[in-house]
Amino acid sequence: MKRMEKGQFTVEDFMKQMDMIKNLGSMGSILKMIPGMGGALRQMGDLSPAEDEMKKMRVIIDSMTKQERQNYKVIKESRIERIAKGSGSDVKAVQDFLAKFRQMEKMMGGMMQMMKGGMPGMPGMPGMGGQPGFRQQGGMPGLGKPKKNKKGKKKGPWGGGFF
Repeated sequence: MKRMEKGQFTVEDFMKQMDMIKNLGSMGSILKMIPGMGGALRQMGDLSPAEDEMKKMRVIIDSMTKQERQNYKVIKESRIERIAKGSGSDVKAVQDFLAKFRQMEKMMGGMMQMMKGGMPGMPGMPGMGGQPGFRQQGGMPGLGKPKKNKKGKKKGPWGGGFF
């Protein structure tokens, strides 16, 4: 989260997130854990193509150097060709992965902006317009700095002041 707040979302961060998801189990079992997703899961049908896609992305990432995982912007044509050969995929697959990653990076940045500054056009969300007649207040609860008790320690079992 701290890295995303600074606008630093790397391929390595993405790989760690994929590993966490993989450790939870199959996509179907993860969706079953979410209340109300049973019907949506039946409509989606077979999720193995999505799982296969994640495996292919992992192989592409594993074929990158540490420098490339830290800063994907250094990846130019010759590096794309090397990554494609190393991952057993074609150049287009690597280019597609990089394009998807760029989209994800923008999406993560947008999410962080929403969490920091509120949502556009919503009353009570600071710095983003609100509506006339509504008092601008502190934003979303729990997203500010952790509250401290009288002894100066952060509240809550995890120090975030959320619980």
